[in-house]
Amino acid sequence: MTFELQPELPRVEAGMSWFAVQARPAAEDIAAGTLASLDLETVLPKVRRLVGRRLQAQFRRRPMFPGYLFVRCNPALHLHAIRYSRGVLRVVGGRENPAPVDDQVIAVFRHRMDASGCIELDEEGFRRGDRVLIESGPFSGLQGVFERTLEDQVRVVILLEALQQAQLVLDRRYLSRLGV
Repeated sequence: MTFELQPELPRVEAGMSWFAVQARPAAEDIAAGTLASLDLETVLPKVRRLVGRRLQAQFRRRPMFPGYLFVRCNPALHLHAIRYSRGVLRVVGGRENPAPVDDQVIAVFRHRMDASGCIELDEEGFRRGDRVLIESGPFSGLQGVFERTLEDQVRVVILLEALQQAQLVLDRRYLSRLGV
């Protein structure tokens, strides 16, 4: 009985790196889906952004980097397929040798992403007792003391100094911190 050794196929893992991909306008999800259908690993970090005005404002999931996503591939094997994938505009970097993204950058994104793919941004929050200024709306120009954020994370309660510590509920976007 004789065994014939077959030449080893090139490992797909060899030469794999992360690359930034520029998507067509508002097509990040389409590009990510198309690249995933090619069995390529993608990362599309998103954030929750407040969209709308006043009473209709809602949090929506939006790309953290509008117009961009990340794909892990071997450029020698996959670059052509990526460039011509639906939703993709180009691979960031040189035409033949795109610029790789450090694995640690992608690891940080993945570590901070929740199950829905969103990253919580550390917005500068107000602390109880902070002196604040109302910058817009009917109470524009008045000062107060920050009391608390309401459950919807959009509205806050402040104590107005001009009205002898009267409580006022308003959108947090209307406030700025005094004395910073």
